[in-house]
Amino acid sequence: MRRYWLTALLVFLTSQTSFAEPRLHIAGNRFEFGTTPQGSTVVQYFWFKSVGTDTVKITEVKTGCSCTSMPLEKTSLAPGDSMQVGVVWEIGKNITGSDGKYPRIYVEGQTEPERIFLTADATIFPDSSRPISIKPFRAELTRMSGRSIDEMKVTLTNHSTLPVALKMVSPEMQEFVVNIPDSLQPNETAVVLVGVAAEFKDKEFSRSVTLAYDGGAVGVVGRITIPIRRKIIS
Repeated sequence: MRRYWLTALLVFLTSQTSFAEPRLHIAGNRFEFGTTPQGSTVVQYFWFKSVGTDTVKITEVKTGCSCTSMPLEKTSLAPGDSMQVGVVWEIGKNITGSDGKYPRIYVEGQTEPERIFLTADATIFPDSSRPISIKPFRAELTRMSGRSIDEMKVTLTNHSTLPVALKMVSPEMQEFVVNIPDSLQPNETAVVLVGVAAEFKDKEFSRSVTLAYDGGAVGVVGRITIPIRRKIIS
C-alpha cells in the first residue's frame, strides 16, 4: 500500500511538472489615441501579468519599426507577478490619417506571441479638428538657462451643438499634473492646465494624455490626445 501511494504521488508530481506552462496576459491590449498631432510622441501603458503555472520569460519584442519602442523593466515574471510596460510611439511628421502599430511580445514556451494594438488619427491641424479641437497642438514644457516653462494652458473647444462628457482614458502619470473638465457645453472652450510635477522639473520626458468625449445616445463620440514633453536645454 505504501509503495502504491508513493507511485501515485510520483505520477501526480510528474504530471504537474509536465503541464506547467508560462502564460502572459496583457490587460486591455487595444488602445485608440484618436485625433493626434503628427510629429508627436504618444505613450500608453499596459499591465503584463503572468497567469500560467510557470515563469514567463520574454525572449523578444518586435515593435515593427524604430518609431515604436517598449522598454522592459524585467524579462521574467513568476506566476502571479505583474509589471507595467509603456509603449512609446513617435508619430512621423509626414503621417496623416489613420495609422497603427502592433507590437508582438514573444514568450518562451508559447507558440504564438502576445499582441498590442495601437491606433491613431494623425492630423496636421488639431486646432481645426471636429467636433473637439485642441490648441496648441501639444504641451511643450521647456527648461532653459534663465527660464523654465513649468506649466502651460491648452484649450479644448466643443464645436458641436450638443454637450459632450469628457474622461481621461490614459493612466495618470507621475511626471505631470493635468486638470480635465467633466464636460463641454455646445461651442464652449475650456482651459486645461498642464504642469510638471515638482520632482520631475529637472528631468526630460515625453508622455501624453488621451481624452474620450461622448455626446450621449445621439451625439458624437471619439478620442483626442495631447502630447506632453519636458525638454531641458543647457
